[in-house]
Amino acid sequence: MKIAIITMVYNESFNLPIWVSHYSNQCPGCELFIIDHGSDMSVRETISGVNVLRLPRSEFDERRRAEMVSRLHSALLMEFDWVFYTDCDELIVSANHNTISESLAEEEDSVNSIVAVGMNIWHYLGVENEYNRDKRIVDQRKYATFEKYMCKPFAARVPISWIPGFHTSNLPPCFGKGYYLIHIKYIDHEEAIGRLALTSSLEWGAETLERGWSSHQRIGADKLTEKFENIYSFIAMDSIDEFNFDDEVERFVKESVKDSKGNYRSDAKYKGIIVRIPEEVLRLLP
Repeated sequence: MKIAIITMVYNESFNLPIWVSHYSNQCPGCELFIIDHGSDMSVRETISGVNVLRLPRSEFDERRRAEMVSRLHSALLMEFDWVFYTDCDELIVSANHNTISESLAEEEDSVNSIVAVGMNIWHYLGVENEYNRDKRIVDQRKYATFEKYMCKPFAARVPISWIPGFHTSNLPPCFGKGYYLIHIKYIDHEEAIGRLALTSSLEWGAETLERGWSSHQRIGADKLTEKFENIYSFIAMDSIDEFNFDDEVERFVKESVKDSKGNYRSDAKYKGIIVRIPEEVLRLLP
């Protein structure tokens, strides 16, 4: 089975090495394709063993990004069995296998695209130390929040058209054999603040701003810190839910609708869910 995995980056010195390490281990022999959107230092010069498409720096346009990746995905399907797209702070793992490759090999022929159960992993401020790149995630982080909008279609073996933000597509949602998307954007408070300073200063496309796409990348630093503090409060009160998303997945699919443009969305509503990630899941991360 041949797998290709795509991401798109701009000045991602923190997340990109983690992304490359993770997918190299989870999909042995896969091809990693990195779209470098004009980073200050070329990805090609800093990361080895990957395929790099370097673009000139331009405004950040969510629609153009989604269309570009969708077209590249379709082209790669001429040579690969499965093609993924994830942001470089998104790490997919299988719920039932040690590698994604093993899980994909058991997918039914009728499964053409796969959505992962999405969650944000958080830095438990005041209790957990700052993230150390020389140590594994399993030894440093434990808590996450289930996030409906991180339940994203990450892999397909037929052409797929993602909408801006990559949160949904023109293919009906299917969770397949079971996968988790671990979003590491908030794995370290200071790193998240630093990244926010960069993203909030980017030149954003007019439509992206008008529609409020990627608005979380333009909030104030105080608002972001408040999110970390809220997580701290809930964990400190032991407001922890069971790490089981069967009900959430069932309702996500059952309450999905196809809009007038042929794209799917889920109208399911969920309460805030904070979970302790099992070690058997964490150990699959770098």
